[in-house]
Amino acid sequence: TPIKDVNMYESFGVSAYSYTGSWSEDKTPNYFYNATASKSDGGYTLSSTHYWPGSSYKMKFFAYAPTANTQYVLSGRTQAGSPTISVTIPSDVNDQKDLLVAKTDELAGNTNTAVALSFNHALTAIRFVCGDDMQVGTVKSVSLKNVYSKGTYNMGTQTWSDLDTPATFSQTLDKVTTGTPDEALTSEAQTWFRRLFRMVHNSKWYSLTIPASTTR
Repeated sequence: TPIKDVNMYESFGVSAYSYTGSWSEDKTPNYFYNATASKSDGGYTLSSTHYWPGSSYKMKFFAYAPTANTQYVLSGRTQAGSPTISVTIPSDVNDQKDLLVAKTDELAGNTNTAVALSFNHALTAIRFVCGDDMQVGTVKSVSLKNVYSKGTYNMGTQTWSDLDTPATFSQTLDKVTTGTPDEALTSEAQTWFRRLFRMVHNSKWYSLTIPASTTR
């Protein structure tokens, strides 16, 4: 099911990088790693308290959802550079989840306001509709053949690598259709999620609350 504002995930994982000087891909998520941010009062708050580090530092944030499943595995705490997500698409459409990702630009360490995270869809949502020459009848099934089922998504560059394991994905529909152009053959719950093409529309920003520094 595609995620929209009305059914946004109840929580997401977020990592923060704190550093001096310029950003480089040798940084690690040293401020916090894969912390859980949960819905609260129209925004999201972290499960543990973290303060802005102060004006001597700069910050970057990376977030993703859903978390805590085997489909989307975040790179480790000690991996340098922008975080990556190892993706494995399950064969059953009911088990496929809409992967959302967000990142910030470089922020001052004394920003002391809520962080605006604009989430985008990392995977392409695929649905089937009738074409112009569709006949009246019943569509028994649909398939996607020889498409990649594994890959690695870089949250910094927003690109894919290590695409692997071509597979065939099928759904039994038994959908009676009038053949009207653009008539939906699959429901939202039957939407397939695939990589390679990143959906940049339907983005939505959410605020992440981090308290102001009290010491710097």
